[in-house]
Amino acid sequence: MQVILLAAGYGTRLRPLTNNTPKPLLEVAGRPIIEYLLDDLYENVSVNGVYLVSNDRFYNDFLKWQRTKQYPNLKVINDGTVSNEDRLGAIGDLKFVLDKEDIEDEVLVAGGDNIWEESIKGFVQFARERYPGIGLGVYDLKDIEKAKSFGVVDLDDESRIISFEEKPQQPKSTLIGMCLYMFPEGKITKAIEGYLSDESRPRDAIGYLLKYLVESDEVFGYIFNGRWFDIGSLSAYEEANDFFSGLKRG
Repeated sequence: MQVILLAAGYGTRLRPLTNNTPKPLLEVAGRPIIEYLLDDLYENVSVNGVYLVSNDRFYNDFLKWQRTKQYPNLKVINDGTVSNEDRLGAIGDLKFVLDKEDIEDEVLVAGGDNIWEESIKGFVQFARERYPGIGLGVYDLKDIEKAKSFGVVDLDDESRIISFEEKPQQPKSTLIGMCLYMFPEGKITKAIEGYLSDESRPRDAIGYLLKYLVESDEVFGYIFNGRWFDIGSLSAYEEANDFFSGLKRG
């Protein structure tokens, strides 16, 4: 399995914390956010290669961090952008890595600023059992008001995603899509090319890609247990830090 980690954002909503540090390297309970996922992957899943896509501004920060770690086959890739205004966006970065590295294997895609409590092992097994469908990580907010701020999914009895709505005013469920995908071998490039065949489609928020996938393919949602955090604001960062610090004390 190949892994693509999306870490080329500029973390504007977390400034001043991200003035000189990329968001995935901010520490939660004494460890960089990105290491929670990497440690889980390397311990519980067979990983052939990991591609972490950064921007030019924080590229050297990731290289410096990488030199202190032992993650085999981890490659940091510079997408060449220098500011939030010229960023490629999550979907643009996916295409950039796929084109540069010519990846056609089974691929797991994850956001570098997401952190969750449960091991990824169950998700990987779930997705593989539903090939040739695509796997998506799903989290139950259990709060209809909070769901209005996320991409909301609805599942059928076989865990197939039957609808997706980005920040709906009247959510059909409290289930939201995480930035965590698993594509069978040979499928991710076709999916990205199909999405980008319409040049009017946004390249940033990856939720738009999910909507396209739900309409054009079979996508199955795995509901994660435990807590999940999307570190998109100072309050979310503080909440994650408090939660995982509590786990360490426990």
